[in-house]
Amino acid sequence: MKNRNKKYIQIGAVIVLFALTAVSCKKFLTENPVTEIGTDVSFGDNEHALKAVLGTYSYMSGDRGYGIRLNLYFPMGTDECMNPSENNDNGRRSISRYETLPSNTELNSPDAANRPFAVIYKGIEMANICIENIPKMKTFGTSVETKRLYGEALTLRANYYLELIRNWGDVPGVFKPAAFTALSEPYPQKMDRDLIYEQLIADLQIAESNVPWRTEVAADERITKGAVKALRARIALYRAGYGLRRSPVDIVKGSNALAYYTIARDECREIMARPDQHDLAPNIKTLFKNYVCGIKTPNDPTGELMFQVAMAGGSGAADSKMGYACGPRQQASVGSTTFNGNAFVLIHPTAFYQFDSVDMRRDVSVAPYDLAYDGVTKVGQKLVALRDGKFRKDWITPISTTGTPQYFGVNWPLIRFSDV
Repeated sequence: MKNRNKKYIQIGAVIVLFALTAVSCKKFLTENPVTEIGTDVSFGDNEHALKAVLGTYSYMSGDRGYGIRLNLYFPMGTDECMNPSENNDNGRRSISRYETLPSNTELNSPDAANRPFAVIYKGIEMANICIENIPKMKTFGTSVETKRLYGEALTLRANYYLELIRNWGDVPGVFKPAAFTALSEPYPQKMDRDLIYEQLIADLQIAESNVPWRTEVAADERITKGAVKALRARIALYRAGYGLRRSPVDIVKGSNALAYYTIARDECREIMARPDQHDLAPNIKTLFKNYVCGIKTPNDPTGELMFQVAMAGGSGAADSKMGYACGPRQQASVGSTTFNGNAFVLIHPTAFYQFDSVDMRRDVSVAPYDLAYDGVTKVGQKLVALRDGKFRKDWITPISTTGTPQYFGVNWPLIRFSDV
């Protein structure tokens, strides 16, 4: 009897051990994946939703965005400035000289990180995900921060679409996450830009009511109400103005232009009525030397820098080449005839002479010099080699005399109060 009981006890012990092992395995070996999270977590609270919105911001910075391509390579051949190289490199120089071919590496690079068209749509996809999910958050009706995140996402999407249309004209208009549209419309077709503009103008009206004024929140580089209103005015001007159309190919003025000029006027008037929020900097040199190149604070005291693209990190992923790709160059060594820096932008002499001699904007906008190795001594340049002056290496502190740094953390001012 004792042996039989002992046998049963042993069998029972094995069964219990197996059960405990099964529970333990289930508890400790079954893991939730950490490489990706669902929208229930991403938009479960404001802390996680903020990370999603900051991710949406990120596609504006770095070499792929306003770190160099969208602000220097693409728009630089104008009546005021030019790329000095006459070499048709089938890349950035060709774009700036209107010699772009379908095989251009800036448009068809195997590295998707260098294709702004694709990168901008990644930003739009992130914005679409935020716009779809933030209103579903439990705090949307009660939290000021949740509503602000929603307004920021709408504004970011609007700016991404404006940049697409400025460079490519009519483009596919996608206003839902790919998870909703991939099966029904895997290859979205071009949409008339006026329809996209109208959607953006309506979105920004909603965004205005959700984001705070500049002084109502801590100083940072996030979007505030003045920036939303200024962007809405800018897009309304594009909607009202002339543009190159596809069919028939012609320069055509926007329909119902007066209504959109009125929107632009009203938005600008409302911003100008709030000098406590945004005003002109007393001195344009101080604005660019101290608050753009000096990187002393995210926001200048008067709020002239209304919407900046934040740059940081010291690499092409999220920083800018302002002060290296443009502006005065620096001698590579003492007495050297070789200079570090691209000097990608030259100012036309005609643009220099458009300024009155006492206009302080002239000597900020134009720098007629390069720099000696010490980063201080100026080396004069000819009239046909005037540098752009707002982003100067000698205004970026501390200036380096070792190596060839290309990234300085200088933000790109997307909208200033002077634009308004």
